[in-house]
Amino acid sequence: MEQVTLLVQQLLKMFVYMCVGFLLVRGGVLKKGESRVPAQMLLYVFLPCTIVNSFYTGDRSRGAGPLMTSILLGAAALIVAMAISALLFRKRPIDNFSGAFSNAGFMGIPLIGMILGAPYVIYIAGMVAMLNALQWTYGQMILSGEKRVSTRALLTNPMIVAFALGLIVFFLPVRLPDIAETCLGGMAACNTPLAMIVLGLYLGESDLRRVFSDQRVYLTCAVRLLLVPIVTVLVLKLIPAEYELRTAIILAACAPVGSNVAIYAQKLKLDHAYAVGLVCASTVLSIVTIPAVIYVAGLIG
Repeated sequence: MEQVTLLVQQLLKMFVYMCVGFLLVRGGVLKKGESRVPAQMLLYVFLPCTIVNSFYTGDRSRGAGPLMTSILLGAAALIVAMAISALLFRKRPIDNFSGAFSNAGFMGIPLIGMILGAPYVIYIAGMVAMLNALQWTYGQMILSGEKRVSTRALLTNPMIVAFALGLIVFFLPVRLPDIAETCLGGMAACNTPLAMIVLGLYLGESDLRRVFSDQRVYLTCAVRLLLVPIVTVLVLKLIPAEYELRTAIILAACAPVGSNVAIYAQKLKLDHAYAVGLVCASTVLSIVTIPAVIYVAGLIG
């Protein structure tokens, strides 16, 4: 129960950051569409720095065992999500993508850093890399109906590059110069506020009346925020792992709809407004559902 209380407190802090982004748009400081710049900064700078920093500050004395286990658990969580979403939303591409892929980067990483501590972000680094690779391949296939994958786009994905750099830092006795270490840590520290402000910008750009009056939104959110995480908890219960590792994966699985669905929907000329609505509605609702799932996970053991 103490962890749930702490989680609620941290989510409320994150909600305040979201409100800042929301007010920047609704107050006219930023215009609609200008969220793209901070979102790109987050994707190409701050999130990658957070992942690399988690490897750099992680506990290397325990070897590769916990890291490999975290990759296994992350893969299991992604398989669960994709299977459930494909089963329920096979004929609804945007909902299929939304149910399968959480916002583990924007929201999962900040939560894990705040609840468990920055060194434990390493436990979902592999999951975030796999999630991004799958979004850029399987996810775009879902939305476009095409079967071709751009290898170049996959290899230049910033999350995959960051994961590869992180592995190098983790396995080699690398010691960065003090100035580089300070800059890396400073960039990583910016991740949580900026990620939530960006989500607030998305919320501010949305038609809230349309978002929260569409019944399809609530069904997809229920799958993403409740069904997928609870099934993930049950599956992870079968795999032996330490408490922090299991909690990190569950928090990532609890995260709302991944914001890339809106980017891809716009790129492929699908219902961009509906995709943005799913991201925003699930983000707001997750403030309630994440503590609820963590509480249930604690009961299950």
